[in-house]
Amino acid sequence: MSQKIVVLERFNLEKESIKSFKEELLKNKPLTLNEIGCENYRVFINHELPDELILLEEWETKEDYERHLESKHVIELIKKYDEFKVKSIKKEILNLIK
Repeated sequence: MSQKIVVLERFNLEKESIKSFKEELLKNKPLTLNEIGCENYRVFINHELPDELILLEEWETKEDYERHLESKHVIELIKKYDEFKVKSIKKEILNLIK
């Protein structure tokens, strides 16, 4: 049986790009939530590090998440990282404990 996962991504951006990148992430929310296996998609601003946006996704399986990475809207978002001045990304994939 596959285990549910949580994906936590921390995007470090130039301050002038925070708003536009946040809007892009939120634009992708309904597309992602309609994908098979996506249970949650939330975007946060780190109050201690205001140039950091956090994306939290919950998936039924790691396979569902990996399929999501091949979706058109994710590929298009990744192509725009330079445009949005993404300085760094830290990704963690966590197993959900029941």
